[in-house]
Amino acid sequence: EAENQKQEYWEKSMRDALTGLFNRDAAVQSVNRYMQDGDKAPDGTLMVIDLDNFKEINDTMGHVQGDLVLREVAEILRSSFRKTDIVGRLGGDEFIVLMRDIKSQENVRSSAEKLLGLLRRTYKREGREVSISGSIGIAMVPECGRKFKHLYDCADQALYSVKYAGKGGYCFAEKADSRQKAEQE
Repeated sequence: EAENQKQEYWEKSMRDALTGLFNRDAAVQSVNRYMQDGDKAPDGTLMVIDLDNFKEINDTMGHVQGDLVLREVAEILRSSFRKTDIVGRLGGDEFIVLMRDIKSQENVRSSAEKLLGLLRRTYKREGREVSISGSIGIAMVPECGRKFKHLYDCADQALYSVKYAGKGGYCFAEKADSRQKAEQE
């Protein structure tokens, strides 16, 4: 009984209260644990997903609607990826997915395109209308490293490029530069 409660408490502490996805700490730990075998570590791809125009939903329709949107997005992510993939909410309207054992850019590309389609939605309320979409930065393993921090930094830079280019798309990160590589050794 006490063991079960401990397990339950531990699992709850890893979950984001609003969406039920992994919270930031749990997502970071899970990715690092998955990658811990160094060079023998499996392949994978980290996606950093940011919602476009989300602030506008909170501002014009209120936080209750905003929370609803975040829960819907979490559900889309949960149903778009495999049970074995790591799906988390880093905070605000930023989410991550680590697709395990994926090294084909083609597979990643088709997942990203499918996801972008699902994230394009329009919410109407009291005569107001707000459209949201997703922007995705993608970092491949091992090109961008094998630690969460390096993968995240790469994906985040790619995400910035998408936002800068007008949102609603995805971008693969360049390989980590040699300076970063030296840090990882």
